[in-house]
Amino acid sequence: MGKVGLELSVSLDGFIAGPNDGPERPLGDGGERLFKWYYSGDTDFPLPGTDMVFKISRASAELLRVSWPTIGAAVTGRRTFDIAGGWGGKPPGGTAFCRSPYSSTRMGQGRIAVHLRHGRR
Repeated sequence: MGKVGLELSVSLDGFIAGPNDGPERPLGDGGERLFKWYYSGDTDFPLPGTDMVFKISRASAELLRVSWPTIGAAVTGRRTFDIAGGWGGKPPGGTAFCRSPYSSTRMGQGRIAVHLRHGRR
């Protein structure tokens, strides 16, 4: 059986973006503050499979270097998936799973977004 881990930047009141988020402003108004730690360290970490480069602490970079290759799927909400445009068919971490009442959708390169309904596939 595989392991399940959680990685999430969230505000104290439970939000993952600022108000007025959308495809044009994925993090919304002021949402960049939640992710500042991704860019305020002294060590580069190129996010595998993407053009993004985090600048994080040496300890965080080492943790990600070891753990990133073990990611089998990323769980995301439908709104995040839509705002991210499905990551152009190349979601960070490999396969993305989304909670949604819709049917499965191919994302490209053999990856698939499986939309969950009431906890079932």
